[in-house]
Amino acid sequence: MTTDHARTPGRIAGRALAALTLACAGASTALTGAASAASAATSPAPPRTVPQDPRGLPAARTGAINARAAATLRAPSCRDVTFRGPDGRIHVRTSPSHTIAWGIYMNDPGADAGSWEVDVLIDGNRVDHKTQAYPPHASLPASRYRGRTFSLKAVHTDLKGRLYHQVPNGCIIP
Repeated sequence: MTTDHARTPGRIAGRALAALTLACAGASTALTGAASAASAATSPAPPRTVPQDPRGLPAARTGAINARAAATLRAPSCRDVTFRGPDGRIHVRTSPSHTIAWGIYMNDPGADAGSWEVDVLIDGNRVDHKTQAYPPHASLPASRYRGRTFSLKAVHTDLKGRLYHQVPNGCIIP
């Protein structure tokens, strides 16, 4: 037995929001799939991703998706993610005590030595800088930056003079 419910503006808006949510999730999956396919040619394993963050939904209700919501559709969580490249990897993990720990390491440990220049970025703005001769790693308080995008910009020159740049990276701080 079926029943017909009256079409109320709230019910129509709810259905439209559900359809938009599914469309955004599908677009996110397509973007992630395309990025994974592209990175598969250069790296052994793509970074792990997490489901769409529901914080992007209120912006969708108003008809405008802001930059943070759009970034949320594409970026994985900083809870535990590794960005791999042909020569190295970037690890990012958020601890239960709400600290973001990160480190950059070369696939060949012999290439870790040399000069490293690293900028730590939150929403594209530098919040820390490292200059050192060993693999860079550090941490920062996650609670201060919750919901924002964390990324690293790094340049490394090994002892043989080979120059390396960071792999594409960026994650949403839980």
